[in-house]
Amino acid sequence: MIYGIMAAMPEEIEGVIKLVENSEIKSIGGRDYISGTINDKNVVVVFSRWGKVAAASTVTTLIDIFNVNQILFTGIAGGIHADLKVGDIVVASSCVFHDMDTRPLHDRYVVPLLNIKYFDVHVTDGLIEKLQNVFDVNNISNVVGEQWSGHFNLSAVMIVNRPIASGDQFINSQETRNDIQVNLADVACVEMEGAAVAQICFEHNIPCTIVRTISDSANDSAAVDFEPFAKYVASNYSIAIVSALLSD
Repeated sequence: MIYGIMAAMPEEIEGVIKLVENSEIKSIGGRDYISGTINDKNVVVVFSRWGKVAAASTVTTLIDIFNVNQILFTGIAGGIHADLKVGDIVVASSCVFHDMDTRPLHDRYVVPLLNIKYFDVHVTDGLIEKLQNVFDVNNISNVVGEQWSGHFNLSAVMIVNRPIASGDQFINSQETRNDIQVNLADVACVEMEGAAVAQICFEHNIPCTIVRTISDSANDSAAVDFEPFAKYVASNYSIAIVSALLSD
């Protein structure tokens, strides 16, 4: 088994790269693919860059060149579901493109030729329970540090298994957020890569696991704390999430 581990921002993947032992680097398409082991599991870790095209290119390379058997994509997302707050975690049950629209040729959100709206996503056995233990109220300050757990009020992290929507937009408009809430009512959060990864994995028959941390509420105030959250919280969340996935 070889795990391909991806994130779209350097802050989300730098800490994970430091976990890799016996590492070797191969540069392809402007990306450094770091092969080695984490917890004695074979891995290839890579910074994919933002957006659907970058993510699709990266995951295709992981599958075709590095022969990975499973993909893990981790990083931050904007919360859409009313119950979610900053610091909560969404383990994707499926992914949909919120910007896919070929009407009147096909229904909105449906991917042409594949005729799929939601791409199913693999949830590793016991992953949610592992994450619940890692992000327990008594342990969260150990994950991110007391300063940032207090700053972002991370005392009670909720972990949900729900659909995620992807598109090439940083959602910081209440109008766009409302449109997604109305038309994709089951979606928990929005980001820019997950559905592209899920589609490529579907086409190659490779399981993928997508875990997102809520950094904002995808509304007019989305950019306010985005950068410090990415730098000081998301990196540590990614380390904890990857470590949980690759634990025995």
